[in-house]
Amino acid sequence: LGASSIDCRQDGAKLDASCRAGYLFNSTIAGIEDADALLIVGSNPRWEAAVLNARIRKRWLAGNFPIGMVGAPVSASYDYDQLGAGPETLSQIADGSHAFAKVLDAAARPMIIVGQGALARADGAAVLATARAIAEKFGMIQPASSDAEGNEVPTWNGFNVLHTAASRVGGLDMGFVPGDGGRDTAGILEGAAKGEIELLYLLGTDEVATSGIGDKAFVIYQGHHGDQGAHHADVVLPGAAYTEKDGLYVNTEGRVQMGFRAVFPPGEAREDWKIVRALSDHLGHGLGYNTLGE
Repeated sequence: LGASSIDCRQDGAKLDASCRAGYLFNSTIAGIEDADALLIVGSNPRWEAAVLNARIRKRWLAGNFPIGMVGAPVSASYDYDQLGAGPETLSQIADGSHAFAKVLDAAARPMIIVGQGALARADGAAVLATARAIAEKFGMIQPASSDAEGNEVPTWNGFNVLHTAASRVGGLDMGFVPGDGGRDTAGILEGAAKGEIELLYLLGTDEVATSGIGDKAFVIYQGHHGDQGAHHADVVLPGAAYTEKDGLYVNTEGRVQMGFRAVFPPGEAREDWKIVRALSDHLGHGLGYNTLGE
């Protein structure tokens, strides 16, 4: 349909889809055990990723693993140094004037974890850029080697983004972000509230508040949670929950995982792709779906 105002970053995270290493958990969760220093920025792994947090604790219990935290203090399952609460602390680490910079400089395999709490801020893009500068300055991304297929891969990549939204990485991998002249999530909602956008399509988007739009835009909600998006929608297209359909999901490491249906969707609910296919047929754009196997 030529729509360029699309976005999978419903929380407003300032992530760049053009650089995959810039939004993955590159060291992998298992790789935490190989690190010897950790900087956490705007994240509470204990709440946001319990399995990952267990790896951090395991590595901390092994000893010689200093952990620094930039952001709001949290109740962690390991000791850490509270370095500061804002981006100014991050800038001090980047320019080497903060004491924790010496810790990172002395480490052989330092790593950084950047959470969505830091990236969803108005200055999230600047925070991400500073985190990248820290990673480059303190050797978190080390020289490349070749794998079995001859592809160059870093011997150590300690730059990590921790995602809290299911399959957000998959959306970024597909480039589900604004096109040329398109609006991001905030811009879409603002445009809909002002009447500049006539139609708002929420595909599995539950956490975006659409109450401020009023009747300025026609709102379609497709999903299964029935959260904020559904309550203010003009049309609801009931989609299947993840337990009610087969599907591919991409986790925070960028690993593709397959889920299998456990039960059938209730009532009139359908798998999301079937709803999109039927709608595309109705709009006269169903050719791509009908010839996928040909």
